[in-house]
Amino acid sequence: YETHAALRNAEREQLQWQVSELEQLALQPDEWDAVQAEHTRLAHAAGLIEGVQATLDSLSEADAACVPLLSAAGTRLDTLLGYDARLREARDLIRSGETQVQEAVYALRHYADRLELDPQRLAAVEARMEAIHGSARKFRLAPPELPEHLRRLQARLAELEIASNLEVLVREEQQARTRYFELAAKLSAGRKKAAAKLGKEVTQAMQRLAMAGGRFEVVLNAHPPEGSVHGAELVEFLVAANPGVEPRALAKVASGGELSRISLAIQVITSKAALVPTLIFDEVDAGIGGGVAEI
Repeated sequence: YETHAALRNAEREQLQWQVSELEQLALQPDEWDAVQAEHTRLAHAAGLIEGVQATLDSLSEADAACVPLLSAAGTRLDTLLGYDARLREARDLIRSGETQVQEAVYALRHYADRLELDPQRLAAVEARMEAIHGSARKFRLAPPELPEHLRRLQARLAELEIASNLEVLVREEQQARTRYFELAAKLSAGRKKAAAKLGKEVTQAMQRLAMAGGRFEVVLNAHPPEGSVHGAELVEFLVAANPGVEPRALAKVASGGELSRISLAIQVITSKAALVPTLIFDEVDAGIGGGVAEI
């Protein structure tokens, strides 16, 4: 602990100013794209206003605007329909086009009403972009990567803050150890109960699968006192294929046919816990024949 304290302190000091700078920048995850879009709009506001107004003129406000011309064309075809109904499709298309163009006019007018030149806002947005660019250059990252980088730095700083306090580490280790043994004891109790039940039921099934007098046991072998990721014990299946024989490890004593039958018994019995309505096996009869195959 003491050997690496100086290195941890140096890293923590460096992280503190990095985190402080990025927290002060307070860049939100989607802000960079929004700032760029706003800057583009504000920087081209004059061109947008001019272009939208010119479009409105050509559509509805000039002498030869589209909307009046489409309306007149539709009215003319309305009259001609009385002479030839085959003009109806063309008339309907023109009326539809007139409606679509008019909708576009409404949308452009609404847009134009909200569009204005705003030099002060443009300056503020440019200042924000420069601040973001400055931090991105300093950390050698793309601007959108800064929020995630801040999150990683904060997490690492929190780890170092904990590591710098030996008492906190010892207390957290003790709490984790206590919690582990509580969970391990709960798991062990469940395993003992399930082991007895599974051993009994598989043994009963073996009697019907031409293994009369056979026995199946689930043994819980204790791990070292500190335990393991699997809990306080290692689960092992033991089997005696014939009466009067001491149970041994399943993988060592069972033949191919016996292994198939025991495996079938285990899977059918344990499937009840999952409420599986149907089991489908592939070559479950490997090494099995005669009367056992019938069963």
